[in-house]
Amino acid sequence: MFNEACVYATNAINCDNIYSDDACTMIYGSSVMVGTTTERPLLCFMLNGERSEEMKRISISTCPKTCGYCCQTEPFDCNNSPFPRINCALVTSRMCRDPQWREVLIEDCPNVCGFCLEGGCYDKAVDCTTDISICMNVGMQDFVKEYCRKTCGFCRPTATTTPDPEFRGTNPNCVDYNTNCASWSYRGYCTSPFYSYETKFANCAATCSLC
Repeated sequence: MFNEACVYATNAINCDNIYSDDACTMIYGSSVMVGTTTERPLLCFMLNGERSEEMKRISISTCPKTCGYCCQTEPFDCNNSPFPRINCALVTSRMCRDPQWREVLIEDCPNVCGFCLEGGCYDKAVDCTTDISICMNVGMQDFVKEYCRKTCGFCRPTATTTPDPEFRGTNPNCVDYNTNCASWSYRGYCTSPFYSYETKFANCAATCSLC
């Protein structure tokens, strides 16, 4: 027996599989269930009767929810606040999806909901990325500046929340600081008169050919 004698918590399955759920079930069989001690499928971490870090790595990168490894993926790999405003152990999956809880959970209980990569720049609304055209909708600006700051590029770049900018051309200052620039450009961001030159340069200087 290889039972790890653990009770699975919410953050063990509080993520999506990379493969489809049906594919993961076909590969691994039954899924891990919260509150149980039933061993995760052996294929999640075993090969030829022995523990295999390679098999574990594969299952984490393909079917983390099925294997109960969500808590070991990057979005869950951080510490919660030492003095949270709520008891992180009582946070549910529904709370993680609730916009009213989002700000508190990102700041206080990030590893429960998979918010570790959000940093100080995040969307308060959960569906901002569904249709990014709202970022350029003049009538939606008050909303997106408040609730879709990350998706729409209204966060100030910082050393801790901004990835290395994409550099193009020969000018080292000509970079994109927002990862959505290609999509925005396709939807008319670079030519839109609504956004100032300064805003476009701060977000998508390279994509918009501003340098």
